[in-house]
Amino acid sequence: MSLGHILQHINDRVNYDPKLRAYKNHVLDLVNQHYMLICGEGPWRFLQRSVDFNVYADITGSASSQMEVLISSSEPRQLNQTGPTSTFFGEHMEGAVFHGFYQSPSTAADDSFRIARVNDGTNTAFLDKNWPYSGTATQYWRIEFRDYYLPEDCAEVLGFNDVEGERGRLVALDRRRVEREFLARRDVGDPSFWFESDKAFLDPPIEAPTLSQSAGGGLKTGRIYRYFYTYVRLGMESSPSPHSEIKLTGSNATVSVSSLEDTRVAPTPGAGISARAGTRKRIYRRDVTGDGPWLHIATIEDSATSHTDNVTYSSALYESRQDVRIHVDSEGRKKVTFWWTPSSTKTLDLRYLVRPTRLQYKAQKSHLPNGYEKIIEDYVLSDILSRTGDKVGARLHHQKALELHDRLRNKELNLPDRQHRMSRFDAETPGEDNGWNRLFGTPSIT
Repeated sequence: MSLGHILQHINDRVNYDPKLRAYKNHVLDLVNQHYMLICGEGPWRFLQRSVDFNVYADITGSASSQMEVLISSSEPRQLNQTGPTSTFFGEHMEGAVFHGFYQSPSTAADDSFRIARVNDGTNTAFLDKNWPYSGTATQYWRIEFRDYYLPEDCAEVLGFNDVEGERGRLVALDRRRVEREFLARRDVGDPSFWFESDKAFLDPPIEAPTLSQSAGGGLKTGRIYRYFYTYVRLGMESSPSPHSEIKLTGSNATVSVSSLEDTRVAPTPGAGISARAGTRKRIYRRDVTGDGPWLHIATIEDSATSHTDNVTYSSALYESRQDVRIHVDSEGRKKVTFWWTPSSTKTLDLRYLVRPTRLQYKAQKSHLPNGYEKIIEDYVLSDILSRTGDKVGARLHHQKALELHDRLRNKELNLPDRQHRMSRFDAETPGEDNGWNRLFGTPSIT
């Protein structure tokens, strides 16, 4: 059942469907409130998903491989790979740690940087801060994959499984156990354990974009459109800027989106903003009149501060309307770390709990199984009738919601299946049967 059907059923039962936007927004907030509470209750089977998850070995430069990196003085954050291939950098490197003087015999400096952005399939990438040293090529560099972003819609990891290596389920550890055991990155081999690392956030733009309209174009005339934009950096997306709204009049079907922030940086202290920082900007549009979702319409570079929107979707970004990215409210990106540090690229099977998103537009479907959207309707009707003084009706709908909610729990709710190993890895004495060595033998470093 779509959001539009849920709202209509609620309005039909209270015999009240005004055109007031405040009332509509209030009902929508109640629907989303109960929807999010239900979905966040536990590891529902209908919210579980499995995907391939790649882990990577660290990459170290050497003279024989000619994996050299050149730092440009005019672009103090730009990396240029000068080895035998021009397609070195990939999107999986965004957020990884870069060392520019790794084991260098000429200097002890080894400041670590994060890779803020890569031009996928090229020899160019950007660091998260200015390179403070000379801009000469060096073979003493290293890229470390210390942690990995989980999928954007991941609420909680339910398990990692090494199917490719036929090693089965990886063991989950809590942060306190990791600190106590001191699991070092220098231990290289096949990942056997995983644990959650720090959650990452990216600050959003502060100002709303400025909108203006002009004749021609492919947008629908007479409609109201809203726009906002986000930052994309370090492999993640920020929360949106405040939105702006415009109503197209006459034959106008083109919108100019301007006053976007110039996200370049100063190459040296006190200099003007001229150096690229690798911060892209994603622009989103919503058709308010047509009750549409927030659609991704463009991605622009650091220096760009405006965009002309005159098409339904960008053919340069997407092959069809069905492929267009719909904005999801950002709650930061969860990350995980593996031990042992991978010795080579491996593909794991990740099973996780999907983080539900707010229902935005009337055609949008909820994650609940067919027929169980009635739970949301009855909870919302109970709230509304209680506030209007109909206590009998409120109790009736609340009881109906509870009964159907219990049926959903019995049908779809699994017990939490994350297992933590609580004994020592090296336990070999009788009575400590959960020791890693006793169960599986001594791991071998490869």
